[in-house]
Amino acid sequence: MSLIGRAQNLNISFLDSLKGDFTDYSIDNFGNIYTTNKDLIVKHSPQFDTLFSSSLKSLIPTNIESSKSFRVLIFDRERGVINFMDNTLTDVKGEIDLADLDVLQTVLVCESFNGNTFWVLDEGGQQLLKVNQNLEIISRVDNLNFLFNKKESPIQMFERNDELAIHFPNHGVGTFDVFGTYLKYYSIKSDWITIEQDYLFSLNNNEINVYHLPLMDQYASLDLPKNKYISFQIVNQKLYLKSKASLQVFSISESTNNK
Repeated sequence: MSLIGRAQNLNISFLDSLKGDFTDYSIDNFGNIYTTNKDLIVKHSPQFDTLFSSSLKSLIPTNIESSKSFRVLIFDRERGVINFMDNTLTDVKGEIDLADLDVLQTVLVCESFNGNTFWVLDEGGQQLLKVNQNLEIISRVDNLNFLFNKKESPIQMFERNDELAIHFPNHGVGTFDVFGTYLKYYSIKSDWITIEQDYLFSLNNNEINVYHLPLMDQYASLDLPKNKYISFQIVNQKLYLKSKASLQVFSISESTNNK
């Protein structure tokens, strides 16, 4: 998303809605939407047509990520298991038990774009691992107690702009570089976040505030329709808002405030 100028008014226009109480969802670079509900994964076209579906049976996805072309990452937090699927929702490697990496309590997993790798956050062991496609640990960051100290468990982990972000709700966001070196902590009370270019988008009290990084200057705000939104994503100039009953899609437009 391009945000240019001294100040912006951000406006949204409703496009469509996909009904369902989804556990999680992800949008790929082509605008396809992946949703999970219990053991069922469905791939929808940008027009919400069902393209593929798959029942995993033994695996109940907590999180799904489709940020890499032609690969979908699924994480079952309760069992500590991940699975990779292709873009037709066909199993690629079978279930991968993260306990084989000697982790105590994996809370989050996400893709990395520095090679064919992914990140594993072990809250029990207070460590962060980077793992390659052969399930070899290529980077390990220990002693993260300073990051977890007196905070709720993190609810998001994702890589953007060659940085890894870990979001602690109502506390802030810790960032690392692609090699696992700790960079910075942004203190912010937020229900959900995303980072696009040099801007952090924060959902709180049914409003999305936009902050300019790294100084966290408030840049713009966006009032949302009256609903209880749980999470959001911004992909290709579209805002996806998840509530208990649906996933709503809005277009985003920008107008410069010349005051």
